[in-house]
Amino acid sequence: MRVTILTMGGTIASDENGKIVGLPWERGRVPVPAAGDEVVETTFREVAALSSPDIEMEDVLRLRNAIVEELESEDCDGILVTHGTDTLEETAFAVAASLDTRKPVGFTGAMRAPNEPGSDAAVNFGDALLALSAARRLARPPVMVVLGGVIHDATRATKGHTSSPAAFTSGHAGPIGFVHEGEARFLNRVMWPDLTPFKSPGHLSGELGGVDLFTATAGGDPSVLSKLALTDSMGVVISGTGGGHLPKSHMASLRVCVEAGMVVAITTRCAEGLSLRGGELGGGVDAASQGAVYSPFNALKTRMLLSVGSMVLGNRSGLTEAIRGLWSDQTGSGDHA
Repeated sequence: MRVTILTMGGTIASDENGKIVGLPWERGRVPVPAAGDEVVETTFREVAALSSPDIEMEDVLRLRNAIVEELESEDCDGILVTHGTDTLEETAFAVAASLDTRKPVGFTGAMRAPNEPGSDAAVNFGDALLALSAARRLARPPVMVVLGGVIHDATRATKGHTSSPAAFTSGHAGPIGFVHEGEARFLNRVMWPDLTPFKSPGHLSGELGGVDLFTATAGGDPSVLSKLALTDSMGVVISGTGGGHLPKSHMASLRVCVEAGMVVAITTRCAEGLSLRGGELGGGVDAASQGAVYSPFNALKTRMLLSVGSMVLGNRSGLTEAIRGLWSDQTGSGDHA
């Protein structure tokens, strides 16, 4: 198996002081962790050398297009991206939502640097190679996130703990596999919303669309939401209370954003569960009547979906309809990762 390692920085490439020094497996400094009995040929390519909170949207786009370039090569059987864990969820989702490929792509990182006691860097790296090897046998390999011996679909993976090596979770839907006795096993493939309208097999050119986040809170200032209409952003994701609710006092501000031509997507700030299908915004008003749409993903993922979707679909009305279609197709699995 020939795997291209695309490096983005993060703890997995850092020393004990947090300085990014590169992966210890690059250029043969130490042996590449084994992927079972399969011989793995690795090629390393640095895309960025950043702490993940410092990753910008242009870095996400550069990585996504680098993946496309490498997958087009006959010498590449799969891609492994090493990335800081803080924003790995967002980058991996952007790739999963927009990339159309039949070769496996995996993301991994580390909660503890390679030279720290109890580091999970090497085992996560090796587990991700095992997952890539096993995923080649799947009819449609997913974009995966592999950490802590667990394989997550990148459309569901989220960082749920600040420091645990088992920091990542997939919500109610659960992971799609795990690593056991040196073998990656895929057990679960839940019906996700169909992201096909957002996918493209080739490069995306230009800039990813800017999307703001707004979280509804008790006693929050509605003018903060309305001021987002004055920015250059093409959309706003509202992380509503409970089932995706918005205070009555914020309804006028929501309409300001819609009237400014922004795509307005509603989700919930809760860690689990969907926005209520029959839910209402402030004053018992349905979101659709105000020109907003519900999203089946959390706020971070919805932001990335709007951003990459704006490039693939090309216009805001088409993007709004595509997200509305995702909500209509949601199978009601009860997951909101």
